[in-house]
Amino acid sequence: MKKLVLVTRPLEQARIFANQLDAAGYQTLIAPLLHIEHYSFSYHEFQKPDLIVLSSMHALGDIPVPTDWADIPVLCVGSKTAESAKLAGFQHTITGEGGIEALYPLIKERVMPSQHILYLRGVDIAHHLSADFPFLSVAEKITYCAKPVENFQPDIIHHFDKIDFITLFSRRSGAILKQLMVKNNLLPFARQIKLLCLSLSVIELVQDMGWQSCHVADDPTPLAMTEKLERLCDE
Repeated sequence: MKKLVLVTRPLEQARIFANQLDAAGYQTLIAPLLHIEHYSFSYHEFQKPDLIVLSSMHALGDIPVPTDWADIPVLCVGSKTAESAKLAGFQHTITGEGGIEALYPLIKERVMPSQHILYLRGVDIAHHLSADFPFLSVAEKITYCAKPVENFQPDIIHHFDKIDFITLFSRRSGAILKQLMVKNNLLPFARQIKLLCLSLSVIELVQDMGWQSCHVADDPTPLAMTEKLERLCDE
C-alpha cells in the first residue's frame, strides 16, 4: 500500500515536489501553509548590478528581464530558483544548495568591494545581505510576500487520519502547521505520523507535538528529503 505524504510547501513548489514523490511511488496530498503574493517592480528602478542574488524561485515573479541585463550573473538558492531565473531570461546562473548563507562563499569569491549587488527577496528573511556584507554595495528589493493560510481545506482534514508522513521545509511553515492542527483538533493523529523536516531548526519548533517520530534530511534540499523518505519507508 502506498504511503501517504502531506506536502506543505507553497503551491508551485508543492506541485513540483509532489510530482517527484508520486513518481517515486508515494501518494501525496498538497496542503500549502503559505500563499505567495507577488509585488510588481521594474528592473529600471535600480542601478544595473554586477551580480543578482535570489534566495527563492518566487523572487522574480513574471517580470520580463531587460535584454541588457540578461548576461548578469545570478546566484540562486537551489536548482528550481536557477531554472526560474533562466526562464525569466537570465543566461548565467550559479546554484548553491541550502539557505541564503550557502551563497555567501560564492559572493565572497565573485564580488569586489567596488561592485554592486541586487538582492530580490521576500518580506520574511533570516539574513540581510547588506548587514552581512557591510563592505559591499547591496540593494535589497522585496518582490513577494509569503502569507499564512487561514486553514486546511476540508479534504485535508478528512484524510488526516490516513497520513503517514508530513514534510516541512521551514520554521514558519512548522509554526503554521502546529496552529492549524490545534485549531482543527488534529493533534491526536500526530502519534501515527512521521515528521520529515529540512533542517534541525524546523524540528526544534514542532517536535513537542507527539509525533510517531521526527527526522531531518541529510542535506537541506528536496532531493535529500526524498532520499530520507525512502530510507524511512524501508525501516
